[in-house]
Amino acid sequence: MNGLRGRVQSNWPIWLVTVMVIGNLTTTRRFAHLGVSPVFIGEIALGTVLFWQFRTYLLRWIQPLVSRHPLSGVAWAVLISILFGLLQVLRGVLTQKAVFVSFSCLAFHLYPLFFFLGIEVGIRRPAFLRNFLRWFVWIHGFYGLAYILVFSPLGLVDTAKTGIPLFSQPAGAAISILGVLCFEGMGGRSIIPLMMNLFILVGVQVRAEWLGFVTSVGTWSVLTGHVRKLAKFLVFVGLFTFVGLVTDFKLPAPEGRGGEISVRGIVGRALAAVSPALAGDLIKDPDRFNSTVSWRTKWWEEIVTLTHETPPSAIFGLSYGYPIWDLHPEGVEEGLRTPHSIIVFALGYTGWIGLVIYLLLQFSLGALLWRTFRETGQPFGLQVWILINIWASFDNLLEAPYGAIPFYLLLGLAAAPLAAPRKRATEDVEGDCES
Repeated sequence: MNGLRGRVQSNWPIWLVTVMVIGNLTTTRRFAHLGVSPVFIGEIALGTVLFWQFRTYLLRWIQPLVSRHPLSGVAWAVLISILFGLLQVLRGVLTQKAVFVSFSCLAFHLYPLFFFLGIEVGIRRPAFLRNFLRWFVWIHGFYGLAYILVFSPLGLVDTAKTGIPLFSQPAGAAISILGVLCFEGMGGRSIIPLMMNLFILVGVQVRAEWLGFVTSVGTWSVLTGHVRKLAKFLVFVGLFTFVGLVTDFKLPAPEGRGGEISVRGIVGRALAAVSPALAGDLIKDPDRFNSTVSWRTKWWEEIVTLTHETPPSAIFGLSYGYPIWDLHPEGVEEGLRTPHSIIVFALGYTGWIGLVIYLLLQFSLGALLWRTFRETGQPFGLQVWILINIWASFDNLLEAPYGAIPFYLLLGLAAAPLAAPRKRATEDVEGDCES
């Protein structure tokens, strides 16, 4: 009995990480909203960790606070962020009388605690990240194909009635491709999941993800000296493009995305963000796809303008609970508290102090992952950090649990070699993008 109990205590965090990453990156909103409002699966998972093995995970956070440690910068940044978040919640409750919205925003400061769960699992199982990604790229690939080719045509992703779709849009294609490039290379069995996730990446048509992906892959090739592999990857993309042009391949875009999945549609959608006139030669109604950009920028402008209206609001923000949805010039649904940019989210609600604290956390994570790459040669964590930070600057990724939770878990897994005993620091993480 004691042996079984020991195995359960040892393995449940590993299964928890597995479920949280797969669930949040595949079915996203559908998975994230499991539970009873306002307590959802992410909060349940974090509470389970803190309740069941409080001492173990608290030490992963506290030890770097009281001693010199590779994680000290991140640990202090998380502590400062949580304390500041609590003050902002108190301010929101007192000034806005918005208890529910204020406490909901506190999750933004608590999600980084998942980083330390990733650290713990990465130390217990040094090979976990590599082995997990080998399975994840297939799982995400099959789900993403089903979402585009089956669920969307059948109307199972329509949110008109429930507000939350039966099957939600996948969000792990770019991460899957980075996992293949950084751990498996582009040969052998990795070709199939690579192609599947490349199709999903362009099929779900999230331009912020495209921008982050292009930047991270370019950075990966330079840092690791794999410019030839990047060229090989571009040939891969070129092959897709050529086949699409020759066959005039077209598919309806997933529900809610608009347009179609085709070479002309993808290029036109990307161009529409900067030049509707150029996009008009490739797609119909380019202004529609440009409007999703202006929908954001006009809102951001209103939030930033009001934030800087007085010195106190510029320094401390409008406070959690402030109805920023009322600031949208075109009008949005009441209660929409995510302006689709993590930068504007932090600045609008918490002012320049809050934005600086958030950037301090991200730069401390980036510095840690850079050091991990320098010591182990494995760039995956650094590339995910680049991808998500760019993506979240133009979308509501880190404001939502389905983006923030797997982000911090994966970064913790990637940075675990630096927190592990030195003799295991490079075990099972070497081999940066070997074929």
